[in-house]
Order: sequence, then structure tokens, then C-alpha cells
Amino acid sequence: MVKPAVSFSQHNGRTRCDVHNVPDWDGLEKLARFLEKYYAATILERIDGPDARRWVLRVNDIQVELQHEDPYGNALLAVDAEGDDLVRVIGDDLGARLAGVEPQPDAGSAGG
Repeated sequence: MVKPAVSFSQHNGRTRCDVHNVPDWDGLEKLARFLEKYYAATILERIDGPDARRWVLRVNDIQVELQHEDPYGNALLAVDAEGDDLVRVIGDDLGARLAGVEPQPDAGSAGG
């Protein structure tokens, strides 16, 4: 059975979209560029640690988080209830765009 490109879940009452086909450390930057290009996102905050990254972005006055955690991969999360629908829309778009893309092996943490 083929794993979907993205999957949705609830995390602390917020919508979470795991992006399985872009799991590596650098994938977070690719996802941020995608959001900037297609959703006019603005990066508000970047926190990069040794094995995790957390970037806060604004899309249409709604804040969302991009997160990377080794070894789990990348995810987009709603910051609050206002972002739940937006994360779903973006996740569905990513899922459709990545459906034919094979997952990339994780090159390792901290930039590989």
C-alpha cells in the first residue's frame, strides 16, 4: 500500500498536515518557498535547532507553523482554530501536487 503524500490529524486541538513526500531538513525551506509563491506567505519567525525547526508564517492574516522534527519529517500546523481550514486547503493542494512524487529519503538531520 502506497503512503499518501500528506495526511491530516489533530494535534493539541489544532489541524496538522504531515507532508510525507517532503520529509527532509531542507524540505521545510522548500515548503516555505511554496507557501510564499502560491499563498503569498510571509515568514514571521524562524527557530532552527539541532534536530528540529519551527517557522511561523502569515497567510492572509492567519498564522501557521511549519515544523521539522527528526526523524518524523515536516508538518504544517494551525496556530489556532482560525488556521484549521487554511491548513486543510494548503494540505489538500500539496497532496494533489505531490501525489506523483516519490518520497525523498531523509538525508539526515541539521541539513544532512
